[in-house]
Amino acid sequence: MTQEALFAACSQAFPETVRRLSELVAIPSCSFPGFDPVHLEDSAQATAAWFRDIGLPEVELLRVEGIPPYVIARDHRAGPGKPTFLLYAHHDVQPPMREPLWTSPAYVPTVREGRLYGRGAADDKAGIALHAASIEAWYKSAGSLPVNVTILIEGEEEVGSDHLESFIQTHKDKLAADAVVIADLANYDTGVPSLTVSLR
Repeated sequence: MTQEALFAACSQAFPETVRRLSELVAIPSCSFPGFDPVHLEDSAQATAAWFRDIGLPEVELLRVEGIPPYVIARDHRAGPGKPTFLLYAHHDVQPPMREPLWTSPAYVPTVREGRLYGRGAADDKAGIALHAASIEAWYKSAGSLPVNVTILIEGEEEVGSDHLESFIQTHKDKLAADAVVIADLANYDTGVPSLTVSLR
């Protein structure tokens, strides 16, 4: 497998990636009190369906009473001799806020000048799209992943991730990893991908 083949697979699938991301953005999955929690269930189900559709062999929703479901997806077929990466993102979003100031409605994904607008289009449903599209490109160009991957998508990040620590402790066997990749950080500038190499 060459780097060119991997990038070609990403490019070929890009329209479908944007379509799936747009479907997620259209779900008003606000985790703040007072918003309908059924939408968080919908966004978790849609996220799980995306991971299943690209071919991840293990996908499940794990629940903690009173909070939105977590989505866990795994592909550990690279084997015990390879490292395991834990990929993180979240499927909940902020409230629309100041809706009259939106150029297009918050939960109506809209492309303007090559950019997708809508609540969650960047923070952080784009993180879900990044994980899904990257893994799919590896499957299509190489047939398999070179490492083991576990994906953790939570649904309460925007309200503080109050249950994340206890969730990780409860499911630490499923989530054990050699390194964590968080798709919820900023880029230095438009068109300049950025990599934050340590957090505490």
